[in-house]
Amino acid sequence: MFTINKFWKGRLSVPDRKISKALEGWEHIDSKVETFLEAPLHLKSGFGDADPEKSNVILVSAPGAVGKSTLARQIAFETKAILLDLAEADPVGANTLVGGLARTNLYQSFQQGEASIVIDGLDEARMRVTQASFAAFISDVADLAKPNCKPVILFGRTGAVQEAWLWLAEEGIEAPVLEIGYYDQERAAEFAKIQAQKIRGELKMREPDGRAIDLIMGRLKSDLQAEASFVGYAPVLIAVAKQVADRKERDSQNTQELISRIEQGQAKITITTISNDILSREQRKLSSLSFEDPTLHSRLYTPDEQIVRLIRRLYDNMTPPPLPPTMSAQDRQTYTEALETWVREHPFLDGQGENPSSAVFGGLLASKALHTESVAEKALCTEFARGTSTNPFLAEFYIEELKSNNSKPLATLQ
Repeated sequence: MFTINKFWKGRLSVPDRKISKALEGWEHIDSKVETFLEAPLHLKSGFGDADPEKSNVILVSAPGAVGKSTLARQIAFETKAILLDLAEADPVGANTLVGGLARTNLYQSFQQGEASIVIDGLDEARMRVTQASFAAFISDVADLAKPNCKPVILFGRTGAVQEAWLWLAEEGIEAPVLEIGYYDQERAAEFAKIQAQKIRGELKMREPDGRAIDLIMGRLKSDLQAEASFVGYAPVLIAVAKQVADRKERDSQNTQELISRIEQGQAKITITTISNDILSREQRKLSSLSFEDPTLHSRLYTPDEQIVRLIRRLYDNMTPPPLPPTMSAQDRQTYTEALETWVREHPFLDGQGENPSSAVFGGLLASKALHTESVAEKALCTEFARGTSTNPFLAEFYIEELKSNNSKPLATLQ
């Protein structure tokens, strides 16, 4: 229902308005995203009864790494809306939106319904300012949106969207929340193939890549009959594409060999390898932070550290893992503030930061917890308390962990 053609064009389309004066973070999108495949959007429950067809403000929520920024750019391109990327703009405050529209000579057009705006990076903006400054920015959005015939669209990760929704309610704005969902079986395969094409930097999909992706996804679906949505989750599909296309020898012969190995059961592309790729991709977020000590970019947020932080959040949130002792006070603050968002909205979690995003990731994290001395006892009690609803993947991951570590378990499953 909430597609670009059937929804966004009707709500946002305006005459093609160029930005007459350059301003950091403000952009007129003049080309489509070549590797774009529209993800499903649905109205999220628990956020009032506002009608997206009539609302002055619309919030679009997504957990990490599911393509919200790509969707924001494509909507802006298709509707001729101006895109404001808060990750690139100055820190938000009381005059961010009104002042920006005035400085780009778009204020009058916006007031007349001849210009529209899509705002991305709500979570990045929230990380950079105090609560008071963020509230002032939301008040600025509300004041501008109330009399306007075109809605203001705000894209962000789950936590930032929830906070924005509460502040908008304080301002008398009932804003619906649309959430990016999973791809269905057919579009999941198409998305993975597009990502492989993007990794290679080529305009045309390689036929062997497509066959390899179909084989991998077929094996994953066979292994995950109780968790079909896992294979429609964007971070998983990106990891599948990386397994095929991000290789030392980027040619068809190499992919043919991979296909042969998969068919013969020799290629170990498993849930674990897919999960490890996601963890490695998450570590690259460090490149967005400025540290006094540049070596921190390789030392922090490693896959192992991510796992420790995630299992502590699920089983022992009162005891965060210690930071490296050599970190300066400024670097410590920078990293700690980033972690508040990164861990809560990790692809392995549900966007709320309270539960795993799938039973697969839940099983993986539970098995890691049972092998981690500091949380093993709490994890064991938690998993036994589930009774008949015990995670169906826990035993598989638990046994695999035993084999890989060649060690005795810290907690014993009965």
